[in-house]
Amino acid sequence: MTQSVDRVAIVEDGDGLQCEGGREEAPRPVTTTKPDEAVDAAADEHDTGETPTDEHDTGETPTDELGTAVEDAGARLVSPDRAEAILAVGERGVAAAAIRASETDTPMLPIGVGRLGAARSDASEAISALVTGDWQRTEHALLTVSAGSQGRLRARSALSVSLMTVETARISEYAVAFRSGRRETFRGDGVVVATPLGSDGYARTAGAPALEPGTGLTVTPVAPFRIQRRGWVVPGDATLSVEREGEPVAVAVDGIVRGEVRPQEPVRIRAGGTFDLVSVSQDGADDAPDWKNSNDSSTE
Repeated sequence: MTQSVDRVAIVEDGDGLQCEGGREEAPRPVTTTKPDEAVDAAADEHDTGETPTDEHDTGETPTDELGTAVEDAGARLVSPDRAEAILAVGERGVAAAAIRASETDTPMLPIGVGRLGAARSDASEAISALVTGDWQRTEHALLTVSAGSQGRLRARSALSVSLMTVETARISEYAVAFRSGRRETFRGDGVVVATPLGSDGYARTAGAPALEPGTGLTVTPVAPFRIQRRGWVVPGDATLSVEREGEPVAVAVDGIVRGEVRPQEPVRIRAGGTFDLVSVSQDGADDAPDWKNSNDSSTE
């Protein structure tokens, strides 16, 4: 049993996650509120085509079911800056909320992203448990990603980091360097490194095992040329590189392509912080099929 929660924010799929010029841009979570007036204003906007000017309407559109569930449970919808807990909806919502959670110590409940959050169909029950205090904090790693000797591409990741050949139906040779100094090479369509939260997503389709928080990261070849290459579980860091390839290889972080790397250029992945997950009782819950193919570079 943890403390009850009165102020809740919602960060939804599609909130700002862009990176240009090798610099990470801070995510811009959407503040969601759901006053009764906004429902009437939305209907007026549909009829007239004009933007409503009601002073209670923030101009933001929440996930209606989640906003209703928060209010029905007796809590208030507030901005992320004022929240005691964040509901992170979908892969990109989780990616944005995790960075904020790591900086503010605000716990995050993922919605629709695998075993470690709440399935969309069970979201109301999970929100009720959160508001009434029937939940626990579970610490989860936040990764730092740096590509190139000068770190020209930098990002943070809550879910996964992948290298994928840009040109379809082309096999590349990849290398993975481990903390022990050991190095493995393989040929395939790509490679994906996933956190426990991300191990239910694209990594799962590539054959990665499901991980619990605190157990490390999965490193999984994507469509390897030799089927014996099933992947590895590492303590908390790995360095990826492209060994031989004439075509660009894309780097995707939490489902967003952040840039490209050249042969022999290292992509360093480290555990660079933590954030807290909201854990509620979800016996046998598994919502991974909702988002496991969300990486646009998937070849399946």
